[in-house]
Amino acid sequence: MTELPLVSVLFITYNRAHTLVATYESFVRRVDYPRERLELILCDDASDDWHRSIIDQLAFDKVIRPTVNSGLGANQNAGIRAAGGDYILTLQDDCMLAGDGEFLRNTVAAMEAEPSISMVGFRARPELPVLESRATPAGSLVVYGSARNAKGCGDYAYSDQPNVKRPNFHDSVGWFREQVPMTVMELDFQRRVAAVPTLLVAALAGPDPFSHIGTPFTLNDAQLRAKRLERAYAIPVIGPAYRRLRATANAIINRH
Repeated sequence: MTELPLVSVLFITYNRAHTLVATYESFVRRVDYPRERLELILCDDASDDWHRSIIDQLAFDKVIRPTVNSGLGANQNAGIRAAGGDYILTLQDDCMLAGDGEFLRNTVAAMEAEPSISMVGFRARPELPVLESRATPAGSLVVYGSARNAKGCGDYAYSDQPNVKRPNFHDSVGWFREQVPMTVMELDFQRRVAAVPTLLVAALAGPDPFSHIGTPFTLNDAQLRAKRLERAYAIPVIGPAYRRLRATANAIINRH
């Protein structure tokens, strides 16, 4: 490639300026990709004034910021619609680039060599069935395709992990659902990806270049519920009884 493709980098954030700064600064400092071939886009879902005062000190090419919080699905959709790149890299605000700075150059080269691959992630998923491995000049791609879990979802197509996709990706699967909890949005997205057998998603072989630093500050409703359950189960006497009650209720629901 004489001129590298333009990559739009979406920084998806809401009220987590402390982790966004680490994500942004680690990316611009470590990534081995020409700055003039990057389009840095802030997708800020109406963060409050305190977070905004910090976020606005970072340099972006485009800023997408609605006046009211609209949820993760709407925030991602707005960023994708604003992207003008040949490829789109999506980064949640707690994904610090800690590994190989050549990951983006290698991913783009691999996708240029393999036009049928629609999305590439970086986290190994040994529990998922591998359809095939494809060797490219920039490294090996482990292809998962529309691998489905027990709920009919394409496990690897997960927007909360860094991924690179083609701009026409959502032409095949549609947009992220809006005005629903993030877990509902994510499961719906995975089901629709799994429903398109020709849509291939893959992982770039090698160590994950990103470090997930946001777990203590999660806004994920499912993770927050899990934390509350953990605390409830730890209460003497009440905790074990509550655990048995939930197990009984789940067994009844599953029978029906």
